[in-house]
Amino acid sequence: MPTTLLPLLVLVTTVLAQEPTPPATKPPAEATPTTPLRFVFQWPDAGRVRVTKDGVKRGDTAVLDYLLVWTPRDGGGLQVQHADFHFRSVNGMDTTTPARQKELAPLQFITSILPELQVDAHGHVASVGPLAPMLAKADAKIEAEESASARATLTKMMAALRMPSAEKAGQAGLADDWSAWVGAWAGDLPAAGAQLQRDGHLVHLGATLPAKVTLKNHGAAEGHPHHVRLTRVATAEGDGARTAFAEAFAAMAAESGQKFDPKAVLEVRVELTYEVVTDPQTLRPLTAKRTRTGQIRLQDRQAPGIDETTKFTFAW
Repeated sequence: MPTTLLPLLVLVTTVLAQEPTPPATKPPAEATPTTPLRFVFQWPDAGRVRVTKDGVKRGDTAVLDYLLVWTPRDGGGLQVQHADFHFRSVNGMDTTTPARQKELAPLQFITSILPELQVDAHGHVASVGPLAPMLAKADAKIEAEESASARATLTKMMAALRMPSAEKAGQAGLADDWSAWVGAWAGDLPAAGAQLQRDGHLVHLGATLPAKVTLKNHGAAEGHPHHVRLTRVATAEGDGARTAFAEAFAAMAAESGQKFDPKAVLEVRVELTYEVVTDPQTLRPLTAKRTRTGQIRLQDRQAPGIDETTKFTFAW
């Protein structure tokens, strides 16, 4: 696999079936702009939907699709897994041809190594499973690989996934995806045309940062009957965000046997925006979008600006 594709591993591993069309549902009861509305998580107990993920990160682009598969969870809620990954394009290059699919097979294989997501009965992330079981299955498949060069490439990629910081980033990425689709919207939200503000948090590079959160209900989604458009903007900045990021980054560096001085972090500003078009009576999304922007300023160097956008489309 060309080395130019290796940087995309970060984009598609941290960052990353069909159900009958649901019956039409009524929009939530009308309320005054100051009266919150309750949005309810009501997915079927088991099912699958194909998701298309279109991501842009630092100028690199990747479009892939996969199956989101869920089954009942003990105690209520769902167990959610990702399967059947296919790259559609990388940096504008069509990757659906047999030759390109063969070239991208190692990266596609690594991308599919994702832990199981546990969702509670209310639609919030309860936990994200460990990566170890998936790594064990991957190891067995690599050992059975006939091509020595393919085995070497996969082994090198697997080494990166075994780092504790990589597992945490992967778990955070899955939780972030689900939050953009469902978790951020489960519960009380403002009525159409209204917004509310609250204290919250966001996760960036494995660090949980305190943030100011604004939720807005934009009302009926144009062209999509019985669906609404919602946005959530979380902004982390100031001393609280800087301290939380510095301490988390130092801890992750220590896990890798490296040293990092928390005082080297001079400024942190991260803004995370979710946007979704969803059915308020089931929280089954049609589309979702996540945008992350900002800047982290370090003592000795200027870190790259944060500029990431990921779009999701659900083929129910």
